[in-house]
Amino acid sequence: HPAIQEVTVMARTETNGQQRLVAYVVENATEVRPTPDALNGYSENSPAVGTALWRTFLQEQLPEYMIPSAFVVLEQFPLTPNGKLDRKALPAPDSLHLARSSEFTPPQGETEKILARVWEEVLGLERIGRYDNFFELGGDSIISLQVVSRAQA
Repeated sequence: HPAIQEVTVMARTETNGQQRLVAYVVENATEVRPTPDALNGYSENSPAVGTALWRTFLQEQLPEYMIPSAFVVLEQFPLTPNGKLDRKALPAPDSLHLARSSEFTPPQGETEKILARVWEEVLGLERIGRYDNFFELGGDSIISLQVVSRAQA
């Protein structure tokens, strides 16, 4: 993507034992302005703009399971004394870095609130919004079985 100078992607194991793909991004110093159509309703200065644009770009190039569920923007990559990428020094993503398909809107109604709590438990996240995408947040078919089981309980 033209807005990205460097990127590395790695699988990280979360505290709940699940693995998710995390993209570490160094943005291009020359600013690339998105077109109004590419903003998808976001304000141009929203932190979600980059993630949304990168996600759309990747969806055109890769199968869904290969698209990272988190994007962490760094000013530069940490390097070893030999000048190679120091993967151990890359920060763990927090819920603020997760790829969200939209701005946060809280769950509405009792059913949505219950399901949001279940998603929070199985995905190990703190805040699930009404329009968040389960798979974009790191969910997969195995985790979805846990969601069904807990939701029925």
